[in-house]
Amino acid sequence: MAQVKDVNVSVQNRFASMCKACRSPKVLAISGFVFAPICLALLIFAITEKFRFNPLNRPLQCVPPPASGTPFSLMSAPTGVAEGFGLVPGQEPYGIYTTFTSKTKCTNPGPTAITIRSAGYEAQILAPNATDIAAGGHGLNYSVIGSISLARDAVFSSGGQDEMILETELAQSLALILAAMTPESTMQGFSVGYVKSVQTLQTCFSLLGLAQCVETKVEQFCGSYSGACLAETLDSSGVPVEPAQFEAALCVYSKSLCGKEADVHAQLDPEALGINITGQVPCAAATGLPNTSMCNTVTSLGVDPATHLARNIEPSTVLTVEAQAEAEAELAAAESMINLMLNIAIGLYAFFFITNLLQGILCCRKHRRLAREAKTGEV
Repeated sequence: MAQVKDVNVSVQNRFASMCKACRSPKVLAISGFVFAPICLALLIFAITEKFRFNPLNRPLQCVPPPASGTPFSLMSAPTGVAEGFGLVPGQEPYGIYTTFTSKTKCTNPGPTAITIRSAGYEAQILAPNATDIAAGGHGLNYSVIGSISLARDAVFSSGGQDEMILETELAQSLALILAAMTPESTMQGFSVGYVKSVQTLQTCFSLLGLAQCVETKVEQFCGSYSGACLAETLDSSGVPVEPAQFEAALCVYSKSLCGKEADVHAQLDPEALGINITGQVPCAAATGLPNTSMCNTVTSLGVDPATHLARNIEPSTVLTVEAQAEAEAELAAAESMINLMLNIAIGLYAFFFITNLLQGILCCRKHRRLAREAKTGEV
């Protein structure tokens, strides 16, 4: 028992000696000078992160494909109707049934990586009910005349590039085409159309070395205006014929206004979206309207007034007041969260840097003083 007791006392004494050594000015000075640079490096890293996320909102910079209209020559119509459009009579199904692919190259200047999921992307092209429009309504109930899908995931890493490959399938019956050509829309000079879309977005970012990803589903209802224009005539392989020829087409006239359906209906305004009514002229005989009818002459963002060919609209989309406010609120909340985390990290790293640096300096001076005193005592 006495031997065990002696061993315990020996261990306790050795532990006390080690603890005393750990608290010595020399050890504390070394630890201070070791941890101070580490904390300084972390402080610089946190400050760099703050600059990297300022500003947080940096939209994708995209180069859209060349603007083009939808030629009326794509339409198939029976004898008696086709001639009215200057077309050769076609075969059933009558209407416009076609598919085309468009590619939009985008660069992501922001600090977050953005992925648009093809599996979660769906858009419907909607034609308004002409009868409801004529009665002063918004065109309910709509008819689905096309769909848009994303061929593959579009992955935009921070500072990276990728392409959005959209595949559009139009399936508009002749009955719907003729129904949309009401006297009111002809006299007005343009007509309204809608697109309802759902996108699944994955946003990933690294904050202070910690990776995070958030997946959200974005639903939008968009409205825009379109009207008559010209398009280059293409050969069977899709190349413009030589010499250049042009044919009647349908072009997008305005920006798209996006948000919730009721808000879009309330705020959809031709002039605000880039359409100007410049005057009125007697309607052409081909419209079938009475001789006394007057039709608007218009200019728009989507059509070159000199050539009557389609041109790109920048920006092509704007948000309703409510959708813009919601987007700004979400952005402000995200910026507030990131800034809070970074400010806390900067404050803590600065505190530990100063504390360790002072510990190193003061303990180093104390160690030197004690060494001088010990040397003097020995002498």
